[in-house]
Amino acid sequence: MTRRPLNILLMSVGFVCLFEIMLNVAASATYLVSLEWTYGFTLCHVNSYFMEVSPAVYTLILLALTIDRVVALRNPAAYKKAMARPGRHKCFVICYWILAAAACCPLLFAIESWPFPTRLSCQVMDHMSLIYGLLTGSVCYLLCWMGMIVAMLLIQRYITSEKKRERREMRGQQQQHNRFSTHTMLFLANRHILDELRNVMLVSAMLIMYLLMLAPYLVRVKVDQIMQARILYSLY
Repeated sequence: MTRRPLNILLMSVGFVCLFEIMLNVAASATYLVSLEWTYGFTLCHVNSYFMEVSPAVYTLILLALTIDRVVALRNPAAYKKAMARPGRHKCFVICYWILAAAACCPLLFAIESWPFPTRLSCQVMDHMSLIYGLLTGSVCYLLCWMGMIVAMLLIQRYITSEKKRERREMRGQQQQHNRFSTHTMLFLANRHILDELRNVMLVSAMLIMYLLMLAPYLVRVKVDQIMQARILYSLY
């Protein structure tokens, strides 16, 4: 079975979600029940670090998914050739992890994290959080969100232009059996268009869920990091 680039990216999304559940949700759930952080400050740093890394990687992979759909619709022949080289996309996924880990590394070495009662988890609490929030918010999220918007607009443009091309060609055709444009007939002949349109709908659904469920939390976290002054929280 061919490992399509899309499948590699989707599997990476699932791994990020599993990673988040195993390393972050369990500790935060314990804090939610006991209202006391019992793991020490070292694990608080580690927990806050992975709480920043996981959504950053998820955002980068989601951006890659939208770009993957643009390439698949814009140049199907080149995309089919790329399917024969899945190793390159695996390297891209590793690079996304490295980029997110590097962007959030100050949480491990230079910026303090404290148990945050209103969030029931560990959060960045440091006078350098302003710089950190601006850098990670712009690199890991703002630029990615702009890229997602551009990619989805391009996808809509390709689909709309194809529909217009079909209507133009249909005006000059009398045969009922030949009612698609040449470009669309090539897609259909390669059994490609239905899969790609289905994948576009899948990625669009993931993007909508991301914007509705995760993006508001990320905006709140980054606004808090940018706006907060240095406040010391006590564990007791």
